[in-house]
Amino acid sequence: MDCQTYQRWFSPYIDGALSAEERSQLEAHLATCPRCQTELVSLQRMLGTLKMMEQPHAPDLLPGVRRKLARQPWWRGVLERMTGPWRLPWHSFALAGTAAVALVAVGVSVYLQRGVQGGMKSNADSMGQSFTNREDWQSRSDSHTVVTNDAFQGRGDESGFPAAEEPAGAGKSFGGNLGHAEKSEVRVSSPPTEVTIAIPQRQESKEAELDSDGSVLAKDKERQVPNDSASCKAQGGVWGTFGLAQVQLCNMPTSDADKECTDAGQCESRACVAPAETAPGQPATGRCHGWTVTVGTCLNRVIGGQATGTLCED
Repeated sequence: MDCQTYQRWFSPYIDGALSAEERSQLEAHLATCPRCQTELVSLQRMLGTLKMMEQPHAPDLLPGVRRKLARQPWWRGVLERMTGPWRLPWHSFALAGTAAVALVAVGVSVYLQRGVQGGMKSNADSMGQSFTNREDWQSRSDSHTVVTNDAFQGRGDESGFPAAEEPAGAGKSFGGNLGHAEKSEVRVSSPPTEVTIAIPQRQESKEAELDSDGSVLAKDKERQVPNDSASCKAQGGVWGTFGLAQVQLCNMPTSDADKECTDAGQCESRACVAPAETAPGQPATGRCHGWTVTVGTCLNRVIGGQATGTLCED
């Protein structure tokens, strides 16, 4: 294993959460790696400093504010009594309220009565005008019909010619004789038309989304991480306590370790790591992290094709 793998064991090592085998492996590596020894000492000093720090106490913004608010000048009481509501007998309010309700009731009833009478009068006027117009229209229609029929019949009797046949399309004309219109029968028939509308069915794609290099995206390759020690170790993972919060997690090796990437979403571990010497903000191509747990690590991540600089997660 490399130094990064052993450095992820520092937190559970300090907390005493490593197994005897893992503890012996880490101590054997520390005996031969000065860099990891320095990192472990720095972590122990930082934790010791945090434990020794005292919790700060915020001072009062305004000392004695409650005592100052309790004081009240003598003239304020007099002013409140002068500007406060005047007490009146309850029967005065009752009498005034009764009079107001009665006045409102009378006004509403008068208004409604006038509105009903006005509406009835307007309806009667409109109905009378409608009947007058209808009688006038009917009288004019009848006289026109009689004159037309008489003239038509007279022409047929005097001339001896048969009456002219009505054109085939006369039944569809609305500008003809009103008298004949009452007896005419207009039939407009049209063949039924069937309209067929083809609605395309939406076909859902079953294909998985592919990355730029043709591989399946990391979101399609996620797997369930065991949540207990036995299942974790049975699947080749490392069960331990990680971070300052002492969270027990199963650290599983990823299937796309060292895969080239330009964003965290392309990796199963959600960590695309660039070389440590890559400056922040520079275009970079990283490698996918080899473990699912990145808590307690400091990595130079790649997001959107650019290096972010060293970020520590805890």
